[in-house]
Amino acid sequence: MKIWILSDYDSRKNLAVKNLLARFHAEFPGHKAEFEVLTRRSLWDALFAHLRDPKGSPAAGLIELPQSWTPLFSKLGLLSDLSGLIEGPGARYPDFVRRTCLPAEGGSVYAMPWWAEIVCLHYRADSLKKVSKDPQADLASWDGLLKSCAALKAACRKKDYYPVENSNPSGAVSAVDVLPCVWARGGDLFSEGFSRCAVTRDETVRGMEDYLSLAARGYMPLFEENFHESGFLVSGLSDLVFSGRQPIQVRSGSRAVHLRPVPYPSSGRPVSPCFVNSLALCSCAAGEEGPAELLKWLLEPRQARYFTGAFGAFPCHRQPLEDALDSTRHGAMYRELLENARLRPGVTAYPTCELLLDAALAGAALRAAERDYDGQDLRRELIKIQGEIDYLLSIY
Repeated sequence: MKIWILSDYDSRKNLAVKNLLARFHAEFPGHKAEFEVLTRRSLWDALFAHLRDPKGSPAAGLIELPQSWTPLFSKLGLLSDLSGLIEGPGARYPDFVRRTCLPAEGGSVYAMPWWAEIVCLHYRADSLKKVSKDPQADLASWDGLLKSCAALKAACRKKDYYPVENSNPSGAVSAVDVLPCVWARGGDLFSEGFSRCAVTRDETVRGMEDYLSLAARGYMPLFEENFHESGFLVSGLSDLVFSGRQPIQVRSGSRAVHLRPVPYPSSGRPVSPCFVNSLALCSCAAGEEGPAELLKWLLEPRQARYFTGAFGAFPCHRQPLEDALDSTRHGAMYRELLENARLRPGVTAYPTCELLLDAALAGAALRAAERDYDGQDLRRELIKIQGEIDYLLSIY
């Protein structure tokens, strides 16, 4: 049997999957599993290829996918209902997972939350204290972040210095990158009730432009600028990064320096972005013992602790999550953020909207890198996207 795993900028995730499968084989010698790593785009293409030609394009029995993809692919019949396989699926999860990733009790369950990212701004205290008397207060707002970046840029004499490392491994900008800024502006990708697409609303566009302004002002690298041999943070060429992982550390001479997390900067209202990836059983594997056994095994707390700890992610299971928060000095902050966690919307048109936005934002990032960004091209692309997504919403 095969499991499809989403690619990650941290190679330790793939190593953790490899080690988990080795443990699974030792406990269940009758089952053999292998994994294949796919990007979000290649996973999307593979799933639709299977829908078009199940025999010619077989799907993996077990699939890791963004939680926000679940409504679409369950509606298309690609995912199996897990409610009869997993006993009491909601009981094992904390409130923010249950209320956003799982249906009401008795409803069908098509994916089980596996791991999460709690997105924060991480900064080097030793660098920020040189330009700020109170970094946490300055970084609480988007304007404060921009002022801190300007001060860092002015104070640093290093060539190729960018205050904020680009956390997007492609070197571009994507929908996932800008979405927290959109939320902080009071915007969203859909209207309330999900009847219309809202990507052209002023607060939504302004949120996207907030994030793009980091690149436009020369505070964040793009594309070829983003490929530094050992990374900008590690090389001392950046001092801040947006990340949902912890702990993040760099070396300063012979000592390790831990970056400090603070809540995502707000442009008006506090925002607590949290992104969840889930495990789903492909309908093509319904009735097969191996994929179902592996799914249940991977969701056990001991596996969750090992897997998420291996690459700094957060468990979705209640007790492993509590243990992870207890082990960090920033646990109180993370707990407060999770009380108001904001996840990507569970609506069938969302994945398509995200993919279209990725392309539009990549184009905007390219123009920003060429110092030719004025916002009008992005707005024209957003008008096209709104038309396409409104059509999808009308037929779903």
